[in-house]
Amino acid sequence: MQKPLVSVIVPIYNAQNNIVRCVESIRRQTYENLEILLLNDGSKDVSYPVCEMLSKADARIVLIDKENSGVSATRNLGMRMARGKYLQFVDADDTLEPFATELLVQRAEDNNADLVIAAYNRIVPYKPKKEAKLDPLLPNKKKQLTERLAKFQTFGFLPMGFMTKEEFACGLMQEPASFYYGVMWNKLYRADLVRAHTDVQCSEEMTWSEDLYFNLTYIRYAERFFALTAPIYNYYDNPGSAVHLTKVRTAITARTALFSYYKELYEQLGLYEENKLQIFKYLISEITGATIQGSHFREKFGRLQTFFRCHSYSPSGRRNQNHIRAYFIYSVYTRFETCFALSRRTVVFTYVKMNDSSTCIYSRFCFS
Repeated sequence: MQKPLVSVIVPIYNAQNNIVRCVESIRRQTYENLEILLLNDGSKDVSYPVCEMLSKADARIVLIDKENSGVSATRNLGMRMARGKYLQFVDADDTLEPFATELLVQRAEDNNADLVIAAYNRIVPYKPKKEAKLDPLLPNKKKQLTERLAKFQTFGFLPMGFMTKEEFACGLMQEPASFYYGVMWNKLYRADLVRAHTDVQCSEEMTWSEDLYFNLTYIRYAERFFALTAPIYNYYDNPGSAVHLTKVRTAITARTALFSYYKELYEQLGLYEENKLQIFKYLISEITGATIQGSHFREKFGRLQTFFRCHSYSPSGRRNQNHIRAYFIYSVYTRFETCFALSRRTVVFTYVKMNDSSTCIYSRFCFS
């Protein structure tokens, strides 16, 4: 009996340093019935020539060269071109474990699952503080050292096994802002469910959290879910990635846009009232980790000072970016305050001094 075809969609933009590693991890899957869609999104480096060479080595590779339109539009094109029963996504900087696709398909087939979700590895490359003196006869020593000392962390929040939509939704609310639920690359999707609903696609208007938009829309139509505890994906957390360069304003815009999708999904399931505080926390989570740039620094800081004075708190005179982040958190809070029947007194900002002299902001929310 022939195994179902899986379409693996890989959007590529300026990935010349990592694309070979990525594609080789897909080609070496223990599950062989694959359609590997490499979509070059107008790369300005040599990513496309490299992909041409890879495609000549494997007939399963379908190479598409297109003008730059962003990762969302590129993924949408990949989904339209895919012929497989299942859809799987891989980012060009990352890799799959050899058994990844086989495990995902096996659980999907055995449980008639609409979505299979799995744990993943987060890999932070090692970067020495000073350039080590390396033997010129060993040019690969630096690369080998970086790989050996990389920091590995495994993330997964659900127990192994089958679950209903309601059970999956309850699990999602435990970690609403996590990569585990938000991204597309640690999951397997049924292609016919995507094709049957035109709204199940990546938002081409959003430049941040577009993965989560797709997942929230897909979940509305999915009924059967399965979770794997084995990590099947290696996410390389590079400091120069889009995740680390996201501006606070972009983060807020994206999260406020997604709020209605969260609310609609949980109202549909009859779970909104018991989860609305968690949904609100999603809006402000991780904003403190984003960066803010622009010419309005003093204006934002002045408004922040006014806020703290109105609430009997006097921050130190140091004008650091964390003060700005606190202001943005408060902006989101005031905008959605009426949705959650929260009072301003329930928002508590705590400044904690760290060893590196930087300041971290924590926020606590509770019902009034």
